[in-house]
Amino acid sequence: MPSFPPPKYPIEFYLESQSNDRFVYRVSDLEELEKQHRQEVIRRLDQCHIYLLCKRPRVWIVSDSVVMDGSVVKFEVAFRQVGVERRFQTSLDQEFVGFPGTCLDVSPYPHRSIIARDSDGVQVGETLLANFVHIMPGLPSEVRDLEVVYVGKGLRRSAQDRLRHHETLQRLLSDVSASEPDKEIFALVHSFEMRKPMMALANAQAIITGDVAAVRYQKVLAYRPPLAHQVALIEASCISYFQTGAYNSHYIRFPEGSYQFLNPVRDADFAALVVQLDNTNIGGQRVYSSTVPPAAIHYIVNDFRIPDGHLSFLTSVSE
Repeated sequence: MPSFPPPKYPIEFYLESQSNDRFVYRVSDLEELEKQHRQEVIRRLDQCHIYLLCKRPRVWIVSDSVVMDGSVVKFEVAFRQVGVERRFQTSLDQEFVGFPGTCLDVSPYPHRSIIARDSDGVQVGETLLANFVHIMPGLPSEVRDLEVVYVGKGLRRSAQDRLRHHETLQRLLSDVSASEPDKEIFALVHSFEMRKPMMALANAQAIITGDVAAVRYQKVLAYRPPLAHQVALIEASCISYFQTGAYNSHYIRFPEGSYQFLNPVRDADFAALVVQLDNTNIGGQRVYSSTVPPAAIHYIVNDFRIPDGHLSFLTSVSE
């Protein structure tokens, strides 16, 4: 049997930020969000304070390729990869692109949408292809997945408000336009709920017990960070995890170093700082970076026990 070091406390706590709402949209649609969505959706968007700027190939619909097959709309999409055009057959359920009885057509150049028209030829709906690429079958991962290139936060109102006045976004748009003209930028925005789960390590003799452990227990219970600190912890964890150093100049080696928003976490001696980035509810949108493989759910873990030589509640025993 493997031998493990003793735990630090009989009961361990970790600080977890779990995403409880999320949206993805093209940055070019930022100013149209309030026109495109109901007020309830805008209210939820305004609760999202963390954003990931991502890129992927720009896609369009091949003209005259849209056909109805029962309740499924079939069509061909195209995109360019390193300047070379690639085409793939794909489909969407009719519920995403129109109502029964409507006629479907491709929007004018650059052919980014499917238009639904009634029997009189009047447009009654428009479906932007870019919003559904990640759920369309038959497409390669390089066009469905989003590559994370920058992580940021917006506190004055929301992530949207911050993006409207963002120098780094403008630099990123300029860089992509110059060096990757066949790609476009998306914003993946999240809101989070912070929790303090506990775990008792059974049959393990802790190093710190008694009154000292009781004082630490009270510190954990008393820890109630302001929103600015909560968001900063999530932002720093995501930057360090995705290693977005090309556009993020800070937090690349987090949690190494001293930070005002991290000091209370260390003072309360949490066992770990965990961020759960979950895109399941937006069609399982997968994201990745140059150092992180694609996934719809990312668990970002900063473990404070293992570096100090203590048993971690995250340690898994495979034998």
